Amino acid sequence: MRPRCACAGGALLAALGVLALAPAAAIAGGKVIESVGPLNAIFIDEDLGCQLHAIGDASLSFYGSPELGECGTFLADSEREELWGPVPAAGVKPELYFVPEGQLTSGVGTPAEPLTVLTHVGAYEPSGEPVAELVEEDSYVVGEDSYTTTIEVLNRLAEPLKGAIYHAGHCFLAGLNDSYGADEAPSTGSVACSIEPDDSPSARYMALTPVAISGSIASPNEAEGEYELMWATIDADGSQFADTFFPETLAENAIGLSWPIDLRKYAESGDTAELRFTTTVSPWSPPASSAGVSAGACVPSGQVPVTVSAVDGPAAVAYTIDGGQPPPCPRTPPATRRSRCPPARTRSPTGAWTRPGIRRARRTSSA
Repeated sequence: MRPRCACAGGALLAALGVLALAPAAAIAGGKVIESVGPLNAIFIDEDLGCQLHAIGDASLSFYGSPELGECGTFLADSEREELWGPVPAAGVKPELYFVPEGQLTSGVGTPAEPLTVLTHVGAYEPSGEPVAELVEEDSYVVGEDSYTTTIEVLNRLAEPLKGAIYHAGHCFLAGLNDSYGADEAPSTGSVACSIEPDDSPSARYMALTPVAISGSIASPNEAEGEYELMWATIDADGSQFADTFFPETLAENAIGLSWPIDLRKYAESGDTAELRFTTTVSPWSPPASSAGVSAGACVPSGQVPVTVSAVDGPAAVAYTIDGGQPPPCPRTPPATRRSRCPPARTRSPTGAWTRPGIRRARRTSSA
């Protein structure tokens, strides 16, 4: 059995010793922050995997299942060329997995007491020697369209620890396989998957936004791109994301942040680092439509312009043509009645739209 790390270091590590266990929903090997939303389910695995669901969406926001979402936090030790992470559903295959050390929950969902899951993991050598321990705090204020993640990493080695922290996810925005890249949505420094190119015009998006850093850590790098290339960048050598995104490319994509770390040896000043970021899924709203004529009006001829708008984009709207009987035209005196309502369109057995014709009586010659 691998040894357990002792709790030490900064605020998050110290908090593990004072937080009381609170009731919380659970999945196999993890906890769920459940609320009325709009992010109504935030899944945090015991090994720092993640997943979430937004109200109005028929699917989860990242590929995968609640237990194996294609989203998570990773640690690279570039000197030893080792990568730790959660048990992956696809993409990144770290040589070593984080060892769960426990999860605590607290909060009621208010700004003063957000719903919180505190997750403690260890990164170990195959021999069992502790390399680092990480504590991740995920917190949510009910009514917000984002949740906040704070990660503290402590070097457990008797020598410096250089490498990177990664956080990335394979987008499945609004149940769509493909989406575009966007920069600075919703704010400066954000990287996003979006339904519209570069989120213009603004529609649905999901984003990672860096907030703060402290300790022996550098400013983050970001990226959006084809998901397999994104996963390939998360590597044991601590490679950083290239600060790139592809606003005009519709692809099965992912988003990610990376932070270079250079921690002093254990028990020396500078042996910890802390980072904070938010994960946002912009809210869903039902499609809206408007027509060029009032409801129930009789249209003698021509086409009726209809405008349909939806934050989930055109692919998210099911269009239905009403082929029912139109309302009758207003009755007019016989002398002035000159127009006729067009006959209703119906579907033929082949599925094509047809319009009933007007039959004329066949003339016959008289003897």
